[in-house]
Amino acid sequence: MKNIAIVDYNLSVVGGAEHVAVNLANELSEYYGVHLLSIHAGTGNPAFPLRAKVQYNAILEQDERLRESIKKFGKPFVKYVEKNNISTVIMIGDYAGIITIPTRRKTKAKYIFCEHGALMNQWSEKDITFMRLVCALFSNKIITLTKSSRDSYIDKFHIKDKKVDFIYNWTDHIGDKSYNKDTKKIMSVGRFSPEKQYDLLLEVAEKVLLKHQDWKWEIYGEGETFDTVQNLIREKQLENQVILKGNERNIQEKYPEYGIFVLTSYREGLPMVLLEAKANHLPMISFDIVTGPSEIIEDNVDGYLIQPNSVEKMAEKLNYLMEHEDVREIFSKNTEKGLKKFSKQLILQQWRKLIEQL
Repeated sequence: MKNIAIVDYNLSVVGGAEHVAVNLANELSEYYGVHLLSIHAGTGNPAFPLRAKVQYNAILEQDERLRESIKKFGKPFVKYVEKNNISTVIMIGDYAGIITIPTRRKTKAKYIFCEHGALMNQWSEKDITFMRLVCALFSNKIITLTKSSRDSYIDKFHIKDKKVDFIYNWTDHIGDKSYNKDTKKIMSVGRFSPEKQYDLLLEVAEKVLLKHQDWKWEIYGEGETFDTVQNLIREKQLENQVILKGNERNIQEKYPEYGIFVLTSYREGLPMVLLEAKANHLPMISFDIVTGPSEIIEDNVDGYLIQPNSVEKMAEKLNYLMEHEDVREIFSKNTEKGLKKFSKQLILQQWRKLIEQL
């Protein structure tokens, strides 16, 4: 049996990359000896539950700056790889990649760099783009979340086609086919950080909720902009209708309580929250940003794709959905379309084929 290592920057964080890393570790442990490694221990144990077969370890106990992390991570990681006969190293995200990739020449393992975002979303951010270039050049294989991001790596970095591929995230939390058309609650989920644009979300909320006093908008997550968003809610006097729910470890169980899902980010890779919303048959509305939403939502079929940052247009479409129960029901039924390409069975086959062929 092959032994593989999946490396993430900080697995104690409740985030999309961490969720993906844990899901991948759990499922691949049925076929390989899986070592799930956190570069930094963070606050302790992984934020998401692990199967007993997965071996979890944190390499560095204390958080360090990037340069110090690179210096301190190398030796213990190389020893770990040698001791446990690791044949494949899967690096989840830019920071995990740039810290891990310097060890490639010191082990016999094959290295897979998995970009969790999208190249063109942060192309102008020179430090992030440089990290991705280094990881792309020195890894054995690059995996992106979407086809469009794969094409960008080939075009912008002049990477050979065979070195880059895309594999979607999957969601195995597919709800039953029933949809609660009577619920009057909107759902958003995501870390409280600038790219999620919760300030714009509140502008939309202000336009729709004042017209619909019987509706509520509930937001799950925590992060650095949480207090700012909370203050904006007070300023707009929306406390009775916009509710901040904090982190929810069993978020998949919450989707059936809602009637509509909204995403207001200005950048995403392939948003797990939209996948989970689709799998639970919620009508969806999202800004049509560079990558992600358009590979999940079919416009005017199971949701709406809105011109990025158009508060007026998003409010218009959200109002329409809130006022037309029949359209919400049609969109809910149509979420079945396109779910197959995000199936766990198909995506696991792609991962196993990749690992075996390296």
